[in-house]
Amino acid sequence: MAFAGPNDPVVGAPPPMSWLPLVNPNWGPWTGPGLGSNFGMNFFTGRLVPFAVSFVMFIVMAASVIFSIVGGIMWITSGGNKEGLAKAKNTVTYAILGLVLALGSFIALNIVGRFFGSNLLR
Repeated sequence: MAFAGPNDPVVGAPPPMSWLPLVNPNWGPWTGPGLGSNFGMNFFTGRLVPFAVSFVMFIVMAASVIFSIVGGIMWITSGGNKEGLAKAKNTVTYAILGLVLALGSFIALNIVGRFFGSNLLR
């Protein structure tokens, strides 16, 4: 059995660089798109923030629709009861207000992102 030295391609050598995709020559063996010297900021701003914003917008819009329907049902079933009618009006009003605020924040994020040259809402 032969001695395996530090330059033996099986035991002591680092993995060859040929296994990396040749897209960006600045990538090292443990970096890639969104990783490296900027500590993952490309991943954060390129994938995580747009996903989080889209997810929150979906939740807010779904909640707004659900509360609008619930408020409408409360309105119909109030039967002229002033207290029930006031509750229903408040439910519908706050559902629409939440939707308007969410859409306004979405538009503001889009404008600020375009102003700074970043597309946070892909």
